Amino acid sequence: MRLRAVVAFLLAVLLLLTPAPAQADPPVLKVMTIGDSTVTLGHWQAEFCRILELETGTVCDLRNEAVGGTKCNYWPSRVAGLMATHSPDLVIFTCGTNDHIGETMWGEPATSWAFRATVETIKAAKPSVKIVPVLIQYADPLLPGSPQLLTDWIPVTNDRLYSQMLLYPGWFPGIVDWQLIPSNATYLDTTGFHATAKGDLYRGRLVYDRIHAGMGWPAASEPALCDLYGHRKGYTRPSYTPC
Repeated sequence: MRLRAVVAFLLAVLLLLTPAPAQADPPVLKVMTIGDSTVTLGHWQAEFCRILELETGTVCDLRNEAVGGTKCNYWPSRVAGLMATHSPDLVIFTCGTNDHIGETMWGEPATSWAFRATVETIKAAKPSVKIVPVLIQYADPLLPGSPQLLTDWIPVTNDRLYSQMLLYPGWFPGIVDWQLIPSNATYLDTTGFHATAKGDLYRGRLVYDRIHAGMGWPAASEPALCDLYGHRKGYTRPSYTPC
């Protein structure tokens, strides 16, 4: 009995002295966002990262390289350098708010050419990267300070962007559609095209909602967004859940 007691005591001491196994570090997703002033402040990215970390336990390492006032054609010559600097796992590409629908590049609309050139450069720099394109939110048509050109041009720009997105099956885990966010004072500030705090929450949530399946992530556990009735003039209001 004494021998057994001694052995048990020694085993207990060894267990106390044995260091606990190290906890594995959580996975990290390096996310780069590029675009115009609808991207620069990083507010909707913060909401996207919050949901990503909540639902997946993944650390969201955000690299925001957006530049205010830029057009889609700002990015083709610059994105390769950004890819080399950051080597992101996910690139969210938002452009078009400032695009002139009459501008051309190589005999076609500048928006169309620039979108293709940007995503192809991103993919060439890192074939494993996931690219997330965005259809931009419409400008507020009722706000006196909102540039009329944005109200008229953004629908055309979105049509051009979408037609190019369809050329790359399998490249995108999803297409983010901000067109569904209503273009009113609840979701847009006094510029008529920059998001309010609530608008940014919607933008970030829609990024997660539109790509989670393609990324292999669970659906968001928080309540679904309501009041997604945004649409362009002349089109039927989509079905939506009222707030």
